[in-house]
Amino acid sequence: MQIYNYEAPAAIGILLMFIISGLSKLFSSQVFFFDLDRMTKLGLNANLSYYMLLFVAIGELASSGTIIYDIFDKESRGRLSSRSEKSVLILIAFTVLVTLMFYVFPPKIRPLLSNISTISGLIFVYMIIKRNQIQHESVVKNETIRNVEQMFRCKK
Repeated sequence: MQIYNYEAPAAIGILLMFIISGLSKLFSSQVFFFDLDRMTKLGLNANLSYYMLLFVAIGELASSGTIIYDIFDKESRGRLSSRSEKSVLILIAFTVLVTLMFYVFPPKIRPLLSNISTISGLIFVYMIIKRNQIQHESVVKNETIRNVEQMFRCKK
């Protein structure tokens, strides 16, 4: 069982936000110092915040890249691996932490709803990974999945 053709663009769309965020932290001093200022206003040490932002930017890029690699890897035929599972969990944890730090107290409704939507999308990607693991390990074929796969083959 692999990630379906219609699932890949949705997963990449969700991950695109993290790729752009990571790249902008690394290559735009304006974005980097904006985020650094937000963290120091929370009372975090400026040096610690600097290294945390670098770590976060690299983590966003590495996690997103891992999942995208699994989607397009010919050898695994689009099967999302346990590396992808860990990467999605890292992105979920990061997004929850950022949401709690910056958008809950005081409530900022639009960014809060945006992050909730992103977390929801990441949970869908996580469920795709779990589905793939269950179906890969299963000795009994799921008839519904087989019918859906056959339906997509007939449309081509």
